[in-house]
Amino acid sequence: MSVQQSMSDLIDLAAIREDSDLWVRSKKEVVAILLTVMRKHTLVSLYFAEGKEFILTSVLDVDTVTGTVLFEYGTDEGANQRAVQSSKVIFVTRDEGVKIQFVASKLEKAAFDGSRAFRIKLPDALLRVQRRQHYRLKTPIVNPVKCVLRVPAELGYAKAELQLTLHDISVGGVSLVGYPLDLKLIPGMVFTDCRLDVPAVGSIWATLMVSNVFDVTLKNGSRVKRVGCRFIDLPNGDQTKIQRYITSVERERNAKLSGVSFGM
Repeated sequence: MSVQQSMSDLIDLAAIREDSDLWVRSKKEVVAILLTVMRKHTLVSLYFAEGKEFILTSVLDVDTVTGTVLFEYGTDEGANQRAVQSSKVIFVTRDEGVKIQFVASKLEKAAFDGSRAFRIKLPDALLRVQRRQHYRLKTPIVNPVKCVLRVPAELGYAKAELQLTLHDISVGGVSLVGYPLDLKLIPGMVFTDCRLDVPAVGSIWATLMVSNVFDVTLKNGSRVKRVGCRFIDLPNGDQTKIQRYITSVERERNAKLSGVSFGM
């Protein structure tokens, strides 16, 4: 795994609302998730140095009495030392396609069954992100859905906002086309305060997290970049608006096929 790939695996926890259902805060459930990761011997990525370095590890023990979790020691002693000296470490793993991420403010050296190990305090919360499958509507070429994407200043891009066109939309997310190729988008990036201008519905403000970026060949042979994004904490009311839009477009398309016309 490259450094760029490792950084793309991280989710910006600050962009996830405290009351989001993506958070697991029950101690019993947190322990159960970590025990599952341990029993399956699932690899865990331990990120440090602000995500610029990582160590591949695994859960060795979850101790509810001491409130600690033990991890396998890394193979690179220099990286181990830098990880222990870091003020924050982030752990990312997956279970059955569900991404699990949590943070520790302190990583300590420990021992387990006569071997060296890492130790952290049992996390107070885990972020658990499961990919949901929703029906995706390919948006109309005429009167399309537009998205105003606010570009974070830390990306160092010349423009603060970009107006992009949606290729498709669902209540779970969108895919965007037409973004500048010099803006490097990678999975895990989070964009807040994005505005979707949905015909006959109005504006919807949303937080988008990049899921994937890929090349698409158009009918005229030209190639463009398309970025798939999922909604983070989209309110139920806005989900209803999107579903209403999808239903309206589908009804209009079906009506044209049957020779009947009605408005949205």
